[in-house]
Amino acid sequence: MDLEYLASVGILGYQSGLWPSPCESQPSAAGAENEVDIAEQDELFSSGEVRIPSALNNVFFQIDFSLASVAPPSFAACVLALNRHGLPLSKELSLDIDDMDISAIAEVLSVFGQLQQLQRHCFLAATGLPPMFRHVPPAASLCRIFAMAQVRRCKVHFQHSSSEEFVCSYFDAMCEDLQVSARDFEGLYTLTEVLPSVYSVHTDSRLVLGSTFLRFQEYYECPNPEIRHHAFEFNQFKTWYVQKNRGGFDYYLQWPGFNIPSWVLDDARAGKLGSPLRPQEDAFLRAVPADAKYVIGSCEKDLQTLQHELAHGLYGTNENYREAVAQSLAKLPPRRWEASRRVLLDLGYVDDKVILEDEMQAYMIEGQCLYEEDEIECPTTGRVRDEIYQTFNAFAGKAVLVALSAHRS
Repeated sequence: MDLEYLASVGILGYQSGLWPSPCESQPSAAGAENEVDIAEQDELFSSGEVRIPSALNNVFFQIDFSLASVAPPSFAACVLALNRHGLPLSKELSLDIDDMDISAIAEVLSVFGQLQQLQRHCFLAATGLPPMFRHVPPAASLCRIFAMAQVRRCKVHFQHSSSEEFVCSYFDAMCEDLQVSARDFEGLYTLTEVLPSVYSVHTDSRLVLGSTFLRFQEYYECPNPEIRHHAFEFNQFKTWYVQKNRGGFDYYLQWPGFNIPSWVLDDARAGKLGSPLRPQEDAFLRAVPADAKYVIGSCEKDLQTLQHELAHGLYGTNENYREAVAQSLAKLPPRRWEASRRVLLDLGYVDDKVILEDEMQAYMIEGQCLYEEDEIECPTTGRVRDEIYQTFNAFAGKAVLVALSAHRS
């Protein structure tokens, strides 16, 4: 699990490697203190302020605890995802956590305990929870548990290739099981016109963002020629993605931002992406104005991600900016251009000169020069990067501040 990403979106709350107290009370969805209700459960273990039940259930998960050893106390937990009928969602969507000490299991109780206040209709959002858990609360809870296990070196056993794939698979399975509709997604997007006819779409969950943009983005620039510019189904892309990715289907948690030109939206509205649209795709198309020339998407509230995506918006809509960038990139030594190209291809981008140069300038706006491993830094590349950044600031004006302000509101 990518700890830097989790920290950036608020799922982690530690500094310098220190976790907050797992027993610290926080407001629950009902407004009362967040206390795990174990009065009706058999007590497995008690130590000071921490009381450990034999089981903890809510509408999303069934968690069974066991005592592995007494001296020192060591615990295990089995977490089972539940469907809308309260039955196991899938045999693949369960995990076992071993080698937990008192503080680790207290964290598990705190995280899953607050979900007891929720009903299934709160799957996508629950405004009464602490900020780090408000957006897709059950999935955010899983991310927190995976991160806790990684930091505390607990052993976690599951059938997926990675914890990211587990969370993505859980999100898709629950959306299908709960029959989540386009209307359910509509309130999760915030649109801001940051440049003329360039709209920034913000949502607070990378799961929502990634699942919304996936088909639009891959229709635009997927390296697979059978998918790029062709109609394709979600499962078709997923099968191809898993074949090339060791981490399994972790797509939603891999990309902090997205960018698509207007012709992709036009094709989607004309049915050229394939049908039917997923609910989040339908909600997204309804939300984006018909006059949009370019759409960028992000969920992080950091400056670099917004600058990167805004650079795409400028490159795609402003001919003068695009020409200025081309003149700057032409100053790169050929070996450096080729090295940057190889780096981008390794990241999964399509081998298309226009798209590659668009990505080169966007990464340079972030301050990156796309060096290969062990490649010696090139002074000329640094000067090109600085020149492109100055060009970006001249053309973007206050667009970055407008987008950043909208995302933080």
